[in-house]
Amino acid sequence: MKLQHQLILGYSAVMIVLMAMSGMSYNKLKLLNESNHWVTHTHKVIGEINHVQKLILDMESDERGFLVSGEDKYLEHYNTALSEYKIDLHQLKEDVKNYPGQVQKLEIIINLMEEWIEKAAKPEIAMRRAVSIHSIDADHLEELLIKGDGQAILDEMRGIMDEMIARFKVDGNVTGQAYTEQVAKAMIDQVTGERGFIISGKEEFLEPFTRGHKEMTDALKHLRSLIANAHDRIGVEAKLDNLQTLTMKWHKEVGEVEIKMRREVTEGTRSIKDLEKIVTDGIGKDTFISIRKDLEFIDSQFQKAHNQKGHTYIVQIAKAIVDQETGQRGFIITGKEEFLEPYNQGQKDLKKSLDELRRLNKNAYDKIWMSASISKLEKLSKEWNKKAANPKIAARRLMDKHPTTLKDVNALLKKDTGKNIMDNLRKNILQFRDMEEKLLVEREEESEEAVATAFTIIISGILIAVIVALFASLYNIKSVTVQVGHDPGAIAAITTR
Repeated sequence: MKLQHQLILGYSAVMIVLMAMSGMSYNKLKLLNESNHWVTHTHKVIGEINHVQKLILDMESDERGFLVSGEDKYLEHYNTALSEYKIDLHQLKEDVKNYPGQVQKLEIIINLMEEWIEKAAKPEIAMRRAVSIHSIDADHLEELLIKGDGQAILDEMRGIMDEMIARFKVDGNVTGQAYTEQVAKAMIDQVTGERGFIISGKEEFLEPFTRGHKEMTDALKHLRSLIANAHDRIGVEAKLDNLQTLTMKWHKEVGEVEIKMRREVTEGTRSIKDLEKIVTDGIGKDTFISIRKDLEFIDSQFQKAHNQKGHTYIVQIAKAIVDQETGQRGFIITGKEEFLEPYNQGQKDLKKSLDELRRLNKNAYDKIWMSASISKLEKLSKEWNKKAANPKIAARRLMDKHPTTLKDVNALLKKDTGKNIMDNLRKNILQFRDMEEKLLVEREEESEEAVATAFTIIISGILIAVIVALFASLYNIKSVTVQVGHDPGAIAAITTR
């Protein structure tokens, strides 16, 4: 075989391996990005349906508060939620438009909500406006409601939970947001059950009150566990500093040095053996091992803290590092400048992702503040039960011993029109959320599988490319030696033909 053909064959084998590995890596990384996108999308949808449920519970709770007290101030949240829930449901329909079953479920939820407003809320509110309270027991109950102790406590709890959610959002902690929303929902369930019992006097209305108390205890317990497992900000910052030092070291002592020597080989001032020696001396390999350990530590911190955003940045950093090495290896093997494009782009992507991860770590929530806020919520919850819920429930039980002028309102409520609609509404919301949570589990499993496969392909590709390049180089050197010998004069004569 001619020398020219041998050289072409050697380089072609290397390029084919590189192209195949690059294609497979690109496809897996593309699949990973898509999986992460759908995981984030599903979290967003679950958050939106939780918010819709919270708005609906606010409307029901405040409507019942008005029915008990007759004070228009209790309808403030009701009127706000009345306009907001339609916007949120419209956005939800847009977000799940590719899933006809979920869209149909949202249509059912919208229709049930409209039915509750027209058949329960509006008639009950209108009737309550016409009711005058005359009995002593009813007056006493109304005094307890108008006193406002319970509302002030609830408002303070809402303020704390809103701030917690805001801080979890900045931190990128979707799990923390979800647990805080569960605390809010549990509190609303307690308020709904308490007010439902106050209005109707039926013990079954206390079921959400009892359930909400248990769910709040569980959610606060989960929040405490989450805060206890929050990532080590100082440790992560130290690892980020070390990671930046290592990547700069690889860039300066390995990447640029080998690229420079490859150019010198092309120019004829250095030999291929010089290049092979510096490539195989192990500096780059040891540096990459240290980089991988730092990445694994940082990723374990964010995984432990259920921080999806932090995990995503780690994946982006790993990809940027691999892009740099892939581009640099491609240039070393072929000597073609176009192989340095991913190398140069990888440096930019690495800096950007490191800066984003530093910013995320810097903005992480304050563990001490979060722990204090959880303790404050527990204290306020107990205070609300002691000062508001329990006295009102006791007053309602006393009031039930005597006829009241709320009979008309009670008669309307005892038809259970609103309750039946709300039960059906909750069932459909639960089915919608269950489907999204099922999709979330599937998509998170796909994302984890994609990460594992991508790393395997990338690492395997690098090893195969290096091995093929080494064998190709040795084969070409041997072929040249066999055909032209070791005489420089003979080689020069051949090159001038």
